[in-house]
Amino acid sequence: MLNELLERPESLEAALAIWDKIKTEQGCERTVSILQKLRRRDLVEKYARWVFEMKPDIGLKLFTEGARTAASDVGFHPNPLIDMDVDQVVTFLNSVQQAKRPDRLELTYE
Repeated sequence: MLNELLERPESLEAALAIWDKIKTEQGCERTVSILQKLRRRDLVEKYARWVFEMKPDIGLKLFTEGARTAASDVGFHPNPLIDMDVDQVVTFLNSVQQAKRPDRLELTYE
């Protein structure tokens, strides 16, 4: 019911802010779903961080659901619904990792 009240098309950004404050597993799932609907990199950078910190497996769905799965595809292909290329995804994931564990090495993609 909370989903229906919060997630009307005209109030999706406001819903992200509320889920950001609530910080539940359901909020993680809903945040990823909303970010995929809105397709805006600025909102991913603003609201996905807490999801990755709380439930990284759910956060990764943001970048992997909807990705190409053909046998000929090699390597990582970001979700085409999110306006981020591979370098931007890696930079974002590194920033989350550095905030969480500054002693960790950075990811690289070539």
